Amino acid sequence: MSWNCGVEGETEGPEVEILRERQIKNFAAILLLSIGVPMICMGDEVRRTQKGNNNAYCQKNETSWFDWNLVEKNRDIFCFWKLMIDFRKHHTTILRPSI
Repeated sequence: MSWNCGVEGETEGPEVEILRERQIKNFAAILLLSIGVPMICMGDEVRRTQKGNNNAYCQKNETSWFDWNLVEKNRDIFCFWKLMIDFRKHHTTILRPSI
């Protein structure tokens, strides 16, 4: 079961978009501040979606393609991911210690 902030799929509603962006940043922070190796899918950093398809490997269409326009369209999210990755690199106390 999933929750899409009250709207299924794409929307122009500003309240929904603001909430979705906040959730993306929250989950990115949780992931990158956790111990262990973060598992990030291609395009998470620019709000890439597969339109609900959780197995796009068999798709030979835009479902599995990377849309480079998303980098500019979602520059704020992209910069947030870059800052979080940089923070993780420079604060090694959050990484799993070597044995």
